[in-house]
Amino acid sequence: MTGVMQLTDAVVQEAADGSEVARDRILAGFRLRARLMVIARLGPTPSQFHVIEDLTEQALAGLAAGLTRLEERTIAGVRAFLSGIVAHKVADYVRTHGRAGAIQPAVCSLDSTVVDLSQVGPLWAFLSASGVSPLTAVDQAERINRVMEEFRRLDESHREILTLAFFDQLSVAQIAARMGLSPAAVSRLLIRAVQTLRRNVIASSAWSSTLDRAD
Repeated sequence: MTGVMQLTDAVVQEAADGSEVARDRILAGFRLRARLMVIARLGPTPSQFHVIEDLTEQALAGLAAGLTRLEERTIAGVRAFLSGIVAHKVADYVRTHGRAGAIQPAVCSLDSTVVDLSQVGPLWAFLSASGVSPLTAVDQAERINRVMEEFRRLDESHREILTLAFFDQLSVAQIAARMGLSPAAVSRLLIRAVQTLRRNVIASSAWSSTLDRAD
C-alpha cells in the first residue's frame, strides 16, 4: 500500500512535470493524510462521517489539479499545498452547513476513522507522557476518542497549531508563514497547546475513572 513514507521529492518533481503515473502515486500516498487533515478541522460527529470522504475526495482533486503549479516541488511542498486546500474545503463546508454544535459523545468503535487517527503518531506520543498506555485496541480507540473530544474543546489558536503540526505535519517555518508568527512564537504556542490538551485529557480520564468506580 502506497503511503507518504514511500514517496520522494523526485516523484513530486515528476508529477509536477506532468507525469500521470507520478501524480497517481502522490494521490494514493496522501489519501490517508488528507483524510486526517479533514477530520482534525471538521471534528465530525457520527452523522458527518460521510462528509469526511466527500471533502477528502475534493481536496485530492484540488491537489491533482494543482500539482503542476507547485512552487515547492517536494514532499513538504505537497503537504503545505494540500493543507491549504483542505483548510479551504472544510471552511466552505462549515460556512454552508455549520459545525456540529455542542460536543458530541465519543464514538467508541474501531471504525476506519478511529484507526486512521491512530496513525497520527507524534501527537499521541506527546500526550502519552501522562503514563497511560493503552494495552488493547479497544483501550486505544477509547483514548483516541477522548483526545479528539478534548481537541475539539480547545480554543481556535491551539486547535489550528496542533492541526498544522501533527495532522498536516508542516514544519515550524511553514506554520509560522501560515499563521503570520515568528518561528519562536510558533514553538511557544505549540508547547502550550500540547500541554493544555494533555492536561485536559488527563483530567477527563481521571473524571471518567471516578465515574466508573462510582458505578
